[in-house]
Amino acid sequence: MELRGSKLKEYRQKKEMSQADLAKDICTQATVSLMENKNKLPGMPILFAICERLGIQVEDLVTEDNRNLGDIFSQINQHLLEQDYETAERELNQIRIKQIRTSFDKQRYYYFIGVIQLQVSQDLNEAMFNFQLSIQEFAEQETNMYKVLTTIEMGKVYLAQKNEKLAGQLAIQAQTMVKDEQLGGSIQQYIYVNVNLSKLALESNQILISLEAATDALTACREHGLLLALDEIYLSLALGNHALGKIKEAKKQIIIAKAVNEVLQNDRLTQQISQENTKLGK
Repeated sequence: MELRGSKLKEYRQKKEMSQADLAKDICTQATVSLMENKNKLPGMPILFAICERLGIQVEDLVTEDNRNLGDIFSQINQHLLEQDYETAERELNQIRIKQIRTSFDKQRYYYFIGVIQLQVSQDLNEAMFNFQLSIQEFAEQETNMYKVLTTIEMGKVYLAQKNEKLAGQLAIQAQTMVKDEQLGGSIQQYIYVNVNLSKLALESNQILISLEAATDALTACREHGLLLALDEIYLSLALGNHALGKIKEAKKQIIIAKAVNEVLQNDRLTQQISQENTKLGK
C-alpha cells in the first residue's frame, strides 16, 4: 500500500489551502510535506482528519489492497486472547489504510492500537487517545464487545496512572455493558472480557464486581468445555475471596489455579499464583 502524495497535493490546492492550513490543529506542516513529496503515510488519526478537512475519502489517497481486513482482525483478536502482544502488533502493521472504511472497522482498529501502545510501548497517553477515538465511533446507545473491551482498557490506563476511582467507575460501566444481551462476539471474547473485567475490578477495589465477572467466565468455560484462561479465573476468584476474608474459599481456588496453571504452562501467571498460595498458607 502506498499513499499518493500527488493526489493529496491536488486536493489541497483545489481547496486553495496551504500545507500549513491543512496541517493546522492536526499535525505539522512538515508532516503534510512528507506526505505530498515522499508519499509518507502518517498515523491513522492524522490521515482521517486530513481527509475529513479536504472532504474526501481515505481511499482517494491510497492504493488498492486485496487482503481481507476481517481475516487480519481475527488474527489480532486471537493473539490478544493469548496475550501475544508482539505478534498482534506485527499483524496490526499489515492493515492497509484503504481497508478501514466503516465505524466498526475504526472501533476495532483504534482499540487494537491502544492495546499495543499500553502493553508493548507502555505509552499511556497515546493508548488513552486511541481508546477515546474508538469510543467516539460508537453511537450514543450502541454497545458491542469492542466498546466493553475498550472501556476496560481505559480503566487499565487509569490504574497505571494511580487513579483508582476512575478505574473503578469504568469497571462499573463495563459490568453494565457485559449484561447486554446484544453484546455479540465469540464465547472466547466473552470469557476474555470477563477475565479482564475481573482483574480491573479487583485492582480498583470493586471486589464484588470482580468475583461476579470471574464467576461468569468460569460458567462459560464449563458450559463450552474450554480451558481458556482457567488459571486466571481461579486466581481472580482466590484474590477476590481473600480480599473479603473468605480464606477457606480462597485456599480451594488457589489450589485449583495452581493445578490448572501446571497443565496450561502459563509462565506469566506461575509466580503470582505461587505468591498468593504462600500468603494463604500462612
